[in-house]
Amino acid sequence: KFGATVPTGPAGYLTPPQQRLRRAHRVLAGIGLNQAITLPFVGEDDMVALGRSAELGRMLKVKNPLREEEGRLRPTLLPGLLNVARYNVSRGERSVAVFETGLTFTTDTHQIDPRLPAQSDRIAWVLVGNVGPSLLATDPIQSDARYSLAVVRHLLAQLGIDDARISRGEAPGLHPGRTAVVELGGQVLGHVGELTPGSSRAFDLPGRVAVAELDLGPILEPVALKPAATPSPFPPVDFDLSFVLSTDIATSDVLAETTSAAGGMVEAARVFDEFRGRNLADGERAIAIAYRIRAGDRTLTNEEVAPVRAAMIAAGESLGARLRGAG
Repeated sequence: KFGATVPTGPAGYLTPPQQRLRRAHRVLAGIGLNQAITLPFVGEDDMVALGRSAELGRMLKVKNPLREEEGRLRPTLLPGLLNVARYNVSRGERSVAVFETGLTFTTDTHQIDPRLPAQSDRIAWVLVGNVGPSLLATDPIQSDARYSLAVVRHLLAQLGIDDARISRGEAPGLHPGRTAVVELGGQVLGHVGELTPGSSRAFDLPGRVAVAELDLGPILEPVALKPAATPSPFPPVDFDLSFVLSTDIATSDVLAETTSAAGGMVEAARVFDEFRGRNLADGERAIAIAYRIRAGDRTLTNEEVAPVRAAMIAAGESLGARLRGAG
């Protein structure tokens, strides 16, 4: 005998992290990756094939697994995605590009609820074969570490993250010379690169297999709005600098230091060439960087550009690089 009433309550909405997660999905789908949803179980054999056998002791066992060969909770998203790629390749697909977002687990204790295991929300992708559209009279783009790195940069840029640091790194199962570590705010988000040839063969995948796996938490944090700058109506000044440096010096450090030395006048900086070999010592390489500087209130003169250029060269030399051709 209760009277009919209309229930009241707060309207449903997506939280900012949920909105950013959906945007991340749209960004990756927009460049040709397909979203996969895999079960959170993994087998020890897959972890060994991935070169991550050292993590077996920190993997949670499932009491009643659906399959005996998948009796652990995943500490990484990559085995599931690699098996998706293997399934498609075995059925005639020459190119596979898949991504997934989901939880990973370890035997560590959850920071908030000690009754639960540690859980991390992550995003990962696997690229095999050609990527992008096939065009006449052009060679297709092959999936490799550089393309996977471009996906990382595109994803972060579309989410408004412009202060991430990407530098050379190493990770179990990834090629030691084709792996980078991604950091944000001093925190390691994850790694991007290629599988080792042995791991690729273990998953029956041909050619280079480009992969990445990042922690989603910091990526989904809202970013502050950036004030818009009035475009300068004055012409830019373009010039190139070529540095010889040790292979131990990160190109990103050279870009950051030389750009900072220009006092906010650098509008764009792009590495367009790298050279190793003849006329360079072992362990050295040469990089060429194209810079564009511009003032917002005047046309720059040669007399103004010269000290800026000199300061940028000095900044590069402070890292141990030297201007190519300067002796």
